[in-house]
Amino acid sequence: MDEVSHDAGALRHAAVRVRIGRGLQIVSLTLTVIEVAMLVAGVPVLSLADAVSSPWVFGPFVVANPGTAALVLIALLPWVFLAASVILRYSAALDVRRAHRSRRAVEVARNLASVIAAFVMVPLVAPALLLAIVEEGYVVGPPSEAGDRIVIVERHFLLLSSGDVYIVPAGALVGEHVGAFTCDDAYSPVYAGSYRVTWHGGCAHVQVWSDSAVDPMVPLDVTASVGEGVSSRCGD
Repeated sequence: MDEVSHDAGALRHAAVRVRIGRGLQIVSLTLTVIEVAMLVAGVPVLSLADAVSSPWVFGPFVVANPGTAALVLIALLPWVFLAASVILRYSAALDVRRAHRSRRAVEVARNLASVIAAFVMVPLVAPALLLAIVEEGYVVGPPSEAGDRIVIVERHFLLLSSGDVYIVPAGALVGEHVGAFTCDDAYSPVYAGSYRVTWHGGCAHVQVWSDSAVDPMVPLDVTASVGEGVSSRCGD
């Protein structure tokens, strides 16, 4: 009797997992169809991602390109829901040994459709993921007395490097762009420590240079303040 009750409970739990798994699979397919429809309609998703390119700062952590990060997450959502669906339904299949061949065929076809649909998103995910990998953001130097901070976002691809400097007002998440620099031979001023940040009240003086004789770069020497951007009046 106890064994029968246990089997019945296992079957009920398996049925719940199957229903949840099928729901997640429908969500995965729906998201994929929406994303593919956006691409077919010519929606400039990469341009929209670039429109939100100023870094977001959460304490010591920097999201170098929020638009690209959001694009990657959205593009990967169908895969996440599909993976969760497969795990739930196949864990349920371990409890339910007997299945009709017709249902099994339907499940295989449904899984195949989900995988094919998810793979359609690879051309979109690949360039966005590449951009996310090659961009790194850092909070550098001391903050101002008011709590304003300086953020450097470096971009590395093969042997070429570049960077942008942002000033982030105290309590804010989004930085204001104040300058840029370029490097050669994958040089990283942040890793090399070849930068300096000094404050004069609410004005920041940022210097970025190369300490390596074999790694040339176009240095940066800029003075900026919150709300005014680059300003030659800082420190006067």
